[in-house]
Amino acid sequence: MHYLGIDYGDRWIGLALGDDETNIASPFLTFENTGDAALIELETIVMSEGIDVIVVGVPYNPGQSDEQQEKTRAFIRELGYRVLCPVKEFDERFTSKEARTHMRQGGGDEHAIAAMLILQSYLETSAKGLPGHF
Repeated sequence: MHYLGIDYGDRWIGLALGDDETNIASPFLTFENTGDAALIELETIVMSEGIDVIVVGVPYNPGQSDEQQEKTRAFIRELGYRVLCPVKEFDERFTSKEARTHMRQGGGDEHAIAAMLILQSYLETSAKGLPGHF
Protein backbone atom coordinates (compact mmCIF):
# COMPACT_ATOMS: atom_id res chain seq x y z
CA MET A 1 0.00 0.00 0.00
CA HIS A 2 1.08 3.55 -0.71
CA TYR A 3 0.47 6.25 1.89
CA LEU A 4 0.32 10.03 1.83
CA GLY A 5 1.00 11.80 5.14
CA ILE A 6 -0.33 15.32 5.56
CA ASP A 7 0.64 18.06 8.00
CA TYR A 8 -2.28 20.48 7.56
CA GLY A 9 -1.93 24.14 8.47
CA ASP A 10 -3.69 27.40 7.75
CA ARG A 11 -0.83 28.63 5.52
CA TRP A 12 1.06 25.50 4.45
CA ILE A 13 0.34 21.85 3.75
CA GLY A 14 3.28 19.48 4.16
CA LEU A 15 3.30 16.08 2.49
CA ALA A 16 5.19 12.83 2.93
CA LEU A 17 5.09 9.53 1.07
CA GLY A 18 5.50 6.03 2.43
CA ASP A 19 4.58 2.43 1.89
CA ASP A 20 4.02 -0.65 3.98
CA GLU A 21 6.64 -2.63 2.06
CA THR A 22 9.55 -0.61 3.46
CA ASN A 23 7.61 0.89 6.39
CA ILE A 24 9.51 4.14 5.78
CA ALA A 25 8.07 7.63 5.27
CA SER A 26 9.95 10.36 3.38
CA PRO A 27 9.30 14.10 3.09
CA PHE A 28 7.71 14.88 -0.27
CA LEU A 29 6.76 18.55 -0.67
CA THR A 30 5.07 21.56 0.85
CA PHE A 31 2.66 23.92 -0.86
CA GLU A 32 0.57 26.90 0.14
CA ASN A 33 -2.89 26.22 1.55
CA THR A 34 -5.06 28.04 -0.96
CA GLY A 35 -8.33 26.38 0.00
CA ASP A 36 -10.09 24.70 -2.90
CA ALA A 37 -7.02 24.91 -5.17
CA ALA A 38 -5.02 23.01 -2.54
CA LEU A 39 -7.65 20.26 -2.47
CA ILE A 40 -7.46 19.98 -6.26
CA GLU A 41 -3.66 19.73 -5.98
CA LEU A 42 -4.05 16.93 -3.43
CA GLU A 43 -6.50 15.06 -5.67
CA THR A 44 -3.90 15.17 -8.46
CA ILE A 45 -1.13 13.93 -6.16
CA VAL A 46 -3.27 11.09 -4.83
CA MET A 47 -3.93 9.90 -8.37
CA SER A 48 -0.43 10.41 -9.77
CA GLU A 49 1.32 8.74 -6.80
CA GLY A 50 -1.13 5.82 -6.57
CA ILE A 51 -2.07 6.58 -2.96
CA ASP A 52 -4.13 3.94 -1.14
CA VAL A 53 -4.45 5.64 2.27
CA ILE A 54 -4.11 9.26 3.42
CA VAL A 55 -3.01 9.98 6.99
CA VAL A 56 -3.65 13.48 8.31
CA GLY A 57 -2.15 14.73 11.56
CA VAL A 58 -4.68 16.17 13.99
CA PRO A 59 -3.63 18.24 17.01
CA TYR A 60 -5.37 15.97 19.50
CA ASN A 61 -5.79 17.31 23.02
CA PRO A 62 -7.83 14.92 25.19
CA GLY A 63 -10.83 16.49 26.84
CA GLN A 64 -10.79 19.69 24.83
CA SER A 65 -11.58 20.84 21.33
CA ASP A 66 -9.66 23.65 19.75
CA GLU A 67 -10.00 25.75 16.62
CA GLN A 68 -7.12 24.12 14.69
CA GLN A 69 -8.44 20.66 15.47
CA GLU A 70 -11.85 21.60 14.07
CA LYS A 71 -10.30 23.19 10.94
CA THR A 72 -8.23 20.06 10.36
CA ARG A 73 -11.25 17.80 10.73
CA ALA A 74 -13.22 19.97 8.28
CA PHE A 75 -10.29 19.61 5.84
CA ILE A 76 -10.32 15.82 6.34
CA ARG A 77 -14.07 15.65 5.63
CA GLU A 78 -13.71 17.74 2.46
CA LEU A 79 -10.72 15.72 1.24
CA GLY A 80 -12.64 12.51 1.96
CA TYR A 81 -15.41 13.65 -0.42
CA ARG A 82 -12.86 14.21 -3.20
CA VAL A 83 -10.67 11.11 -3.14
CA LEU A 84 -11.45 7.42 -3.51
CA CYS A 85 -9.16 6.23 -0.72
CA PRO A 86 -9.61 6.33 3.06
CA VAL A 87 -8.54 9.50 4.88
CA LYS A 88 -7.46 8.74 8.45
CA GLU A 89 -6.74 10.97 11.43
CA PHE A 90 -3.58 10.47 13.45
CA ASP A 91 -2.39 12.14 16.65
CA GLU A 92 0.25 14.75 15.77
CA ARG A 93 0.78 16.35 19.18
CA PHE A 94 4.58 16.41 19.14
CA THR A 95 5.46 16.45 15.44
CA SER A 96 5.97 20.22 14.97
CA LYS A 97 8.51 20.37 17.77
CA GLU A 98 10.22 17.21 16.46
CA ALA A 99 10.25 18.64 12.92
CA ARG A 100 12.06 21.77 14.09
CA THR A 101 14.64 19.56 15.80
CA HIS A 102 15.15 17.60 12.55
CA MET A 103 15.59 20.86 10.64
CA ARG A 104 18.27 22.11 13.03
CA GLN A 105 20.12 18.81 12.69
CA GLY A 106 19.91 18.31 8.95
CA GLY A 107 17.84 20.94 7.20
CA GLY A 108 14.76 20.38 5.11
CA ASP A 109 11.26 21.77 5.08
CA GLU A 110 9.50 21.88 8.44
CA HIS A 111 6.05 21.03 7.08
CA ALA A 112 7.15 18.11 4.89
CA ILE A 113 9.25 16.79 7.79
CA ALA A 114 6.24 17.07 10.13
CA ALA A 115 4.18 15.12 7.56
CA MET A 116 6.94 12.50 7.44
CA LEU A 117 6.92 12.18 11.24
CA ILE A 118 3.13 11.81 11.28
CA LEU A 119 3.22 9.15 8.58
CA GLN A 120 6.21 7.31 10.08
CA SER A 121 4.46 7.14 13.46
CA TYR A 122 1.31 5.88 11.76
CA LEU A 123 3.22 3.18 9.87
CA GLU A 124 4.99 2.04 13.03
CA THR A 125 1.89 1.95 15.23
CA SER A 126 -0.33 0.31 12.63
CA ALA A 127 2.32 -2.36 11.94
CA LYS A 128 2.39 -3.15 15.66
CA GLY A 129 -1.38 -2.84 16.10
CA LEU A 130 -0.95 0.04 18.57
CA PRO A 131 -3.50 2.82 19.09
CA GLY A 132 -2.84 6.30 17.77
CA HIS A 133 -5.36 6.71 15.02
CA PHE A 134 -8.87 7.79 15.81
